[in-house]
Amino acid sequence: MKIKKKELELYIVWGIYLTAYMWLVMSEFAFTYDTSDLFSTVRNFTFILFGFIILQNKYKIKMVMRVGLFAVVIGISVLFSHALSFLMIIIVGVAIGNIDFRNFVKFDYRLKIAILISIVLCCKIGLIHNYTVSINGIEKQSLGFSHPNTLGLFISVIIIEWLYIHFNTIRLKNIICIIFLIMGLYYIGTSRTSLILLMFITVWSLLLQSNKIRTLLSGKVFEKFMSLLPAIICLLCYLSAIAYKKSSLIWNALDKIFTTRIYW
Repeated sequence: MKIKKKELELYIVWGIYLTAYMWLVMSEFAFTYDTSDLFSTVRNFTFILFGFIILQNKYKIKMVMRVGLFAVVIGISVLFSHALSFLMIIIVGVAIGNIDFRNFVKFDYRLKIAILISIVLCCKIGLIHNYTVSINGIEKQSLGFSHPNTLGLFISVIIIEWLYIHFNTIRLKNIICIIFLIMGLYYIGTSRTSLILLMFITVWSLLLQSNKIRTLLSGKVFEKFMSLLPAIICLLCYLSAIAYKKSSLIWNALDKIFTTRIYW
């Protein structure tokens, strides 16, 4: 498959940023060496390059309005959290607006596998530390990542991208293999949150192979609900954090179910 110049430019810049982010921020390499200044330099450099890519693209007015609204939300998040990684979400989202999204996911999928292998290999040969924590009597390994949860999240994204790429050819045997893989990874370093998320998405992907279920879920009401679901979840999380009372037995029970996410 021939890659267009614009796609190649985007892949190179994204590859530089994601590799730097995972190695210089989200791996034990960042804790062994002081890499914050180096990452800041790489991040600012990729911001500029993404800016050039965006300026080369042409966008419809409706697209500009949607991006503008999304940018305001992200801007507020960055203002309160000081997490510039949120800013990268909107920048990359705008930059990939005029390329084949499926091709981008394929590239990102392969890139993440390469990063995963490189970090794990460096951990196994002793170049970076294998951070471990004990959760419910089970020792979780980070395999070179900054935390076992980081490893779990990264692998979760890889599996989700695989499901997206092969969505039209998914079979029951694929789902069974993925479930066994998920269960195995859980005892190495995957968090319970990642386990539940992956199980749900994997089974959901299999159910959507049925034409009857696809027809049932193709209605406008369901589509509207799904489009609003992220906002609804964010609102529920916000309201839960405000309403949480440590003295309440009900809130403590809910907090325990969500592994103290409400409290924190």
